[in-house]
Amino acid sequence: MHNMKIFLRFLKTLLVGAVLSTFISNVFSAQKRPNVIIVNLDDLGAGWLSPYTKNLKPSDMDEGALKLFLKNSGNKNFDVGECLKLVESGTPYIDSLASQGVVFNRCYASSNLCAPSRTGLMTGKYQQRWGVCDLASSISKGVKNDNIPLLAENFKKAGYSCAAIGKWHVSRHNEGDFQAAVKRQKNSPKPKKQFSIVRGKKVPIDDPLEADRRSAWASCAEGEWPTDLGYDYYFGYNLHDSRYYCAADLWENKSRVPQRPEGEFLTDLFADKAAAYMEECLKENKPFLLYFAPMTMHGRLDPAPEKYAVKSSMPQIAAHVEHMRSIDETVRRFFGLLKKYGEDKNTIFVLCADNGSPYILPPSNAPYRGGKGQGWIGGSRVPLIICAPNAKPGYSNALASLLDVFPTAMDFAEIPIPDGLDGESLKPVVLGQKTKTSRKNFYTDGLHAITWYPNTDWGFVKMKTQDANRCPMFAFNISEADKVYLAISTTKKGAYKHISNEIPASLGLYDLNADCKQLSPLPGDSAEALKMRDELNMWLKSMPYPHDTMLTKNKTHAYKELLEITSK
Repeated sequence: MHNMKIFLRFLKTLLVGAVLSTFISNVFSAQKRPNVIIVNLDDLGAGWLSPYTKNLKPSDMDEGALKLFLKNSGNKNFDVGECLKLVESGTPYIDSLASQGVVFNRCYASSNLCAPSRTGLMTGKYQQRWGVCDLASSISKGVKNDNIPLLAENFKKAGYSCAAIGKWHVSRHNEGDFQAAVKRQKNSPKPKKQFSIVRGKKVPIDDPLEADRRSAWASCAEGEWPTDLGYDYYFGYNLHDSRYYCAADLWENKSRVPQRPEGEFLTDLFADKAAAYMEECLKENKPFLLYFAPMTMHGRLDPAPEKYAVKSSMPQIAAHVEHMRSIDETVRRFFGLLKKYGEDKNTIFVLCADNGSPYILPPSNAPYRGGKGQGWIGGSRVPLIICAPNAKPGYSNALASLLDVFPTAMDFAEIPIPDGLDGESLKPVVLGQKTKTSRKNFYTDGLHAITWYPNTDWGFVKMKTQDANRCPMFAFNISEADKVYLAISTTKKGAYKHISNEIPASLGLYDLNADCKQLSPLPGDSAEALKMRDELNMWLKSMPYPHDTMLTKNKTHAYKELLEITSK
């Protein structure tokens, strides 16, 4: 009898302990901070994502860009309406997610080029504040050079596990290793070019010496690896691009990754690494920050794997849609994992892109003019979709920026947002508490080039070797009312092979509500135009001169001209 009483008392203790343990576990689970997934796509006009595509009309296409596409594609029976339907079909899962979140119609990158834009996103500050306006100045200085901390460090301090997977492109490379690899390549016989075949098309494979050079070029300088800057895990490349197949420039943490095997698709590889990382965190019930930056859709688009294939009479459009399908399936996979562990309702999901599209391929950057590397709005306007618990679904016309991405995620995670940022939290807009941000104006500057996106007024201009160095610069001021004041410096005589005459500097105020293609400038002497010009001049004066490098010796002169023409 005595033994039975002891056993019952022991059993009671176990039951009470189990109940208490479950209660404590549930309390802590309820208090668990949300996971954060930031997907930053490469060179993607908003029109390539179905939440935006569905609102486009054939008349929204840039006429000049469309003419160039038709001239060079040879597709006489091209139908813009069918093109938009095909593009819209590429991201059905992202479309379903967007219907539960907020789609921002007016989001702008702090640069029209990838490296400076990503620097702004990761710091929440205009990268122009430390002289960065283009690729060369961004890479020559590196994101850490001016003691501007990456906002990911705040997540790590708050107990998050943080990973960066994909394109990094904000740190300097290890110059010593790179020069040694270049020397090895120069001192060796030039090998025969090798190719693999993907869906009937040749895809180049880097030979061992080129792979060695690319790998060294994609390294990071000491102290500038993602794992030095707030991330616990890194798998990717510190370059403008990699290879969709047989990538030889990847690094894992601080170690080189051997050249990837034939047939392995880079987007799928990054998705595998991200999914494995997520599952590890989910198993441990630890909140995570995943910065996922695939190459899609940068540079040469090699064929996507057969599983993403679409049948179409528009092969060029279909090739891009297939890459978008790979992204859509990746996002679907992420949320499948989250649902498996009951975390899909406890995750902040952000989808954006670093700058406008470089492709003269509808829908490109519709309904806006221009693209990557240009001062026209199409170069800086980017997609931004945010899904979060208790979000008020719909489209927002709030004036937003990529500078807002990390502050918004931090706000949802209840992590204090540092003072002095140029970005702000979009949480009140996402939750439907506000329809506007506190931002009255957004500014940016950079190259106004045809190196990345042909000027449709000039056509496909043949460029000289140093054309990118002679590009003019632009700066614009866009207001909460959707007016934009644009200034472009002079294009020097002989800068482009088929443009012998000098193109003068230009100034213009445009109403994007009525003229989103910026074809009809408003009177430049109106009170509104003069006010916005003066605001732009003040912003330019508050920034240092762009950081000149050996590759970009024209920037200081062009910037000085911008200051002059906006002060008259």
